Amino acid sequence: ILSEVLDDVEQRSFTPQDPDDAHFFPTAMQVCWDLKDIKLAYRVNKAMENGDNWKFLDMDRSNVYWSKFFSLLCMMEQIEVVLKWYKEMWPSLFYPSLKNIFDLLQALDAADQLELIPSVW
Repeated sequence: ILSEVLDDVEQRSFTPQDPDDAHFFPTAMQVCWDLKDIKLAYRVNKAMENGDNWKFLDMDRSNVYWSKFFSLLCMMEQIEVVLKWYKEMWPSLFYPSLKNIFDLLQALDAADQLELIPSVW
């Protein structure tokens, strides 16, 4: 269903009109995380970045959104892509939770790149 919703909204910009509107992007990213669907997560992120859609994310929801997106990146992407996103996201978009740090360490370990730990610390 999320893919069909994105077909309709990903090229449009919206203005929040109801307090519950702020739940859309974090919930959509949670669905991507649950499905382990990185392509869908990239589509959700593209829709969120379109126009003023980023305004749907207040401080709390923004961290939930970026945390789920980052965890999914750590699980599904090559380490170079994960590190690129990490450098772009931290600290301007979110502060990694303990789980995000654990996910990053697992990704570094899986890629046999533990020597990069000091550079991400």
